[in-house]
Amino acid sequence: DIINNLLLYVEPKEKATSDRVEKMLFRLQLSDESDVRQLISQVQETVRQMLNAIRQLQRKWYSKRRELDDVGAQKAERHEISDLELEIARKKEQLNIATDDLAMLIRFFKEKRFDAIGSSNGADQSVPVNRFEFWFDDAQWRIMQEDGQLSIADVNVENFWYNRSAFRFV
Repeated sequence: DIINNLLLYVEPKEKATSDRVEKMLFRLQLSDESDVRQLISQVQETVRQMLNAIRQLQRKWYSKRRELDDVGAQKAERHEISDLELEIARKKEQLNIATDDLAMLIRFFKEKRFDAIGSSNGADQSVPVNRFEFWFDDAQWRIMQEDGQLSIADVNVENFWYNRSAFRFV
C-alpha cells in the first residue's frame, strides 16, 4: 500500500473530484434513463442560473469600477469592489463544479445508452480501458523530517514490477 501510494500519488483536489465522481456514478447506476435525463435538465438549468448571476455580478463590478475611476477612490467603495470580486470568484468555482457534474452526467448517459445498445447484441466481451505498468531496477526513497535534519525511514526497492489493468465489459 505504501509503494502504491508513492507511485500513484494523486493530488488531494483530484482525489476529492474522483471520489465525487464515483459516488455520483454509483448513485446513477440504480436509476433509469428518464431519471438521468431529468437530472441533466435540472443541472443545465442550475448552470444557466449561475451564469446569469455571474454576469450580473460582473456588470455590477464594472459599473462600480467606472464610478470609482470617475469620482475618486473611497475606502468603502474599494471594499465593496473587493467583496464583489470575491463573490464572483466564489460563484465561478461553484459554476466549475456544476459544469463538471453536468459533463459527468452527460458522459454517464451516453455510456448507459451505449451499453444498452451493446447488451442487445448479446456479446459479453471485455475491453481493456486502462493499463498501468511500472518497472524499475533500483529505487531509493529517504523520508526526512520537514527541516531535513533527521531521517525517518530509508526505503530501497529492487527489481520492482507493478501491473494493473482495468477492463470494461461491452
